[in-house]
Amino acid sequence: MLLRKQILIFIVSVSFFGNMTIANCYFIRLNGYQLDRSLDVFSWGELSPLIALETGEYFNLSPSGQEMIDTSSQKTENLRGELYYIPQNLIYNNQFSLKMIVIERDIESTDDLVLPLSERFIPLIAKSFILDSMKFDVSFEPFGDPSASIPQHKQSYQFEIIKESQDCSLKTSEGQANDLRLRLENKLKQLHLQTIHYEKAFLTGGQEYKYYRLPRIQKSSFSDALHIAKIIASVNSSELITLGMKLEKLTHIKNFKNVWREYRYLVQDLLKDKITFQYLKEDKWTKIEVPSLRFHSNWKKWTKERAILPPKSWNIQIE
Repeated sequence: MLLRKQILIFIVSVSFFGNMTIANCYFIRLNGYQLDRSLDVFSWGELSPLIALETGEYFNLSPSGQEMIDTSSQKTENLRGELYYIPQNLIYNNQFSLKMIVIERDIESTDDLVLPLSERFIPLIAKSFILDSMKFDVSFEPFGDPSASIPQHKQSYQFEIIKESQDCSLKTSEGQANDLRLRLENKLKQLHLQTIHYEKAFLTGGQEYKYYRLPRIQKSSFSDALHIAKIIASVNSSELITLGMKLEKLTHIKNFKNVWREYRYLVQDLLKDKITFQYLKEDKWTKIEVPSLRFHSNWKKWTKERAILPPKSWNIQIE
């Protein structure tokens, strides 16, 4: 009787686990693009395609170290953009919800143009994959005339989806762990791009934001000029430390050490920068230079207020 119960339990267990669907892990990257030759609306700027992978967060599809694509080239193949994991919550009934926006970044002004969020449902059909790789094109006409017989201002982007056989199902503990780990790897890649482009305006949440500033200040009084410089240096410091804290939460993620090394190099380089300001002294303009980061030790010469310092565990020299 005991043997029959054990056999029955074994059969039920095999049946249960045999019916479980183990979701594959999928990754996506931008492989190329083609722009209509009549795309004169973009003739003054460059494009930055972004993909929505997390709520309110957009990830740059261009390769690492390259934020924008040149519209004058009109066609590019084998771009091999940044490879991102597709979170399981974006996949339903074997279809991936691809949401992307395109930012036209005006080089000569701060007036950028945001093309509306575009959503496409991409079937993840087994027969579409060749050696676990699938390529597809996404096209849209953000400024086209619906009544026109010939497409106008057409953009076409070629993507590649790579399938891995590891478990990313949200129905298993292993799958949930893999899904979370790979999403955090996406986040680390995003922070890595932010680090290497830190001194430029960076796209975050579909908007351009400059974390670091080195303005020239001119005020009639020394105290007014110093006050503005101190505020800017304080904001620079706060933004830089915040980036470090975001990275510090990902210490257990693959490639963290490499990104953290680049972050520390970034801090040491920025500590060399100066904010220049001028003020009137005896009816003549006098120039002063102060550190661009408020936590630099030289700021003690100019103010007794204590600055927020990087954690000691970061081992960053602030002189």
